Amino acid sequence: MQRIFRSFDFILPILFGVASFLLVVGPLPLEPTNIGWLNGLDPSTHYLGWEFFRYSPWTLPLGLNPSYGYSIGSSIMYSDSIPIMAIPFKVFGPYLPKPFQYIGLWTLICFILQAWFSWKLSKLISQDLIIRLLICGLLGIFAPPLLKRLGLHAALLGQFLLLAGLYLNLRPQNNQRLLCWLSLLVAASLINFYLLVMIITLWLANVMDQWINHKKITLVVLLKEFVICSLAVIFSMWQAGFFLGKDAPIRAEGFGSYKLNLLSLFDANHWSYVLPNIATPEDLGEGFNYLGLGLICLLPLSIFLIFSNRASLYPYIKRFPFLIFAFIGLTVFALSNLVSIGMYTVEMPWPSALTNLASILRSSGRLFWPVYYGLVFLILAIIAKNVSRKWVIIFFTSALMIQIVDTRAGWWPLHQTFNELSKRPFPNPLNDPFWASAAKQYKAVINYPLIDNQAQINWQPIAYYAASNQLATNAVYLGRRPGTASVAQFNAQIEAQMKSGEYDQTVLYILYPSPQSNYPNPIQYAPQKDFYGVVNGLTVLAPNWQGKTPNLAKPN
Repeated sequence: MQRIFRSFDFILPILFGVASFLLVVGPLPLEPTNIGWLNGLDPSTHYLGWEFFRYSPWTLPLGLNPSYGYSIGSSIMYSDSIPIMAIPFKVFGPYLPKPFQYIGLWTLICFILQAWFSWKLSKLISQDLIIRLLICGLLGIFAPPLLKRLGLHAALLGQFLLLAGLYLNLRPQNNQRLLCWLSLLVAASLINFYLLVMIITLWLANVMDQWINHKKITLVVLLKEFVICSLAVIFSMWQAGFFLGKDAPIRAEGFGSYKLNLLSLFDANHWSYVLPNIATPEDLGEGFNYLGLGLICLLPLSIFLIFSNRASLYPYIKRFPFLIFAFIGLTVFALSNLVSIGMYTVEMPWPSALTNLASILRSSGRLFWPVYYGLVFLILAIIAKNVSRKWVIIFFTSALMIQIVDTRAGWWPLHQTFNELSKRPFPNPLNDPFWASAAKQYKAVINYPLIDNQAQINWQPIAYYAASNQLATNAVYLGRRPGTASVAQFNAQIEAQMKSGEYDQTVLYILYPSPQSNYPNPIQYAPQKDFYGVVNGLTVLAPNWQGKTPNLAKPN
């Protein structure tokens, strides 16, 4: 029977990935016109970023998205709209249904590839198909750090990249090594910056292990590989829209807060029916690296095998010293300069320049993911190589069942949420007839004042309205704060217009009185031709208004 399965074993991880997706996520998000399930802070901007990009003219670099970030600059990378999906789908944009989303398809692809690369890694542990399938579930699909990203950060579901990078480090080397790493680095460049940093780290560890430890590549070959891969990464990042100029939106706060806790591996954080939550400083879930109860049950056995001298870590240390060094470095960075164990925190004396540079990767807890997968691989390898087949199957089957059932505390509510939201339309509070008329007259809808923050005021309803009517807007939510200079320049420009009463006739203005705004009192406008009033709770200034004047409240 195993001979028959072995002939078609490439199908098994695909089937496993699809089955796991249907169990955890459900089929409804695969419907391309279903955007209701994307109603949420981060999922909304992932979808809306694509919706603006879909209708925008082609640019160079390809990933620029000027309509979503009007006057401040943006790209699909900064809305986390997954360039590797967005750019190809834009080619077919005119032929796709309206609305259209690919995030459900992307999620399915991630489940399949997570299973696929877990399957590849499992072959380094065992040739037994049953054991490999069990490893596939424990190592890849039912990893809580992966499932935690469902309905939150779609691009970060691409953790199959980390499994692929781990596999390229651990497998016997072949002549296609450069092509494999080049493909992996380019893919990461077109998916997410955090994943790219982790893949670069794994690549450099592999290069050093092959050059110094195994003498598999010469210095000339190493330099050639470094130049080729570096240029490919820079080019891919440029095309994805990473580089927006000297005042690009790359500033962020949170380093030292969104970090790994020394107890994170055992902190269920509402992902277990059995284990309690461990009190930790607030990290918004970015330090979540819970092993899962099934793997925690296997941990004591692997430790026993090591200390009873039935298993040894020395072969791994000898063969992969730079990979282990990379794991240590990633762990230190994930802990940040504020090292916590539970609620107890110690501040480490990091140089301020290093802390400022590290803020680019403010959610440092994510950098532990390669270590997480390496640790799980090690636990499974120690047991599989030092226990009889019968007991390995018993232990791994029990652990996988426990893992699936117990982590259901975390993923089943997500399944229910996706199912419920899929039955509802995407929320649209801007439903007054005024908005439909305005969409026919103006080319952009803007917020004033623009605030120095990732999310602008009322960004979601305004952005959805703008996207639905193919208008540009600065009412956005981006992965980083906009540049200080662009914010100040825009606000000064609008203040000058408000003082003079000379407005851009192609722009619909949404105004917010606040200490940050510099309203003239009263605001200058021409009542005989401009509309100034409150529509659906928003203060609107419509220059040279051509539609029917709404009989609505006047602003204070």
